[in-house]
Amino acid sequence: MLRGYEKEDPPPLRQKAVTPALLLDLVNYARGLSLWAQHTADLVVGGYFFAMRVCEFCRTDRPGRTRRLTLGDVVFRDQCSRVVDQTDPGLGEKATFVTICFSDQKNGTKMERHSHRRTGHETLCPVKSWVRVVKRVRSQFKTREDNSIPVCAYKEGDKVNEIVSSQVLELLRNSCTVHDGENRSELGTRSIRSGAAMALALQGNTSDKKIMMLGRWKS
Repeated sequence: MLRGYEKEDPPPLRQKAVTPALLLDLVNYARGLSLWAQHTADLVVGGYFFAMRVCEFCRTDRPGRTRRLTLGDVVFRDQCSRVVDQTDPGLGEKATFVTICFSDQKNGTKMERHSHRRTGHETLCPVKSWVRVVKRVRSQFKTREDNSIPVCAYKEGDKVNEIVSSQVLELLRNSCTVHDGENRSELGTRSIRSGAAMALALQGNTSDKKIMMLGRWKS
């Protein structure tokens, strides 16, 4: 009986995984837009390398248990693993590693830390992406000590705003206009997280356990 039901059910609407090529087009597309789009593009690329949920780096309509990242959750280190202060004028040149602290997550694990190093790519690099995010936020809010500011915060004039999930979705789908072979309706905010898992799987010789560690999956 259950097999009969499954046969008649429509197929699930899966969100297509983003690819590195689409991320490159997304960044190039955002460069011709306003500040929010450029900030969103950097957040998407930075979140991609950590297989982040969209609620971890931007504001959502219905906040859940997951806590959004703040400036204090992002730590940079040089090639000798020494901490590089976010206000260091040479942050972009000195930072070799970036560590993200996920203080509270959907999976229940608290204060979980993951790190990535430079990739050598100008655009698709977790270190450079997070450097741009942090420097942009600190330059706009003129702060040296307050690490509680969300990484998605930005200013338009004197108005303080935060990147929301609908803006992430809009930028992802609009970037399809410059990327061949993608159907905009097939992309969603979960495409970032699934894209990271798919990229790791396609590298070959990667166990399910490593993919689970990347995305902090428990199953």
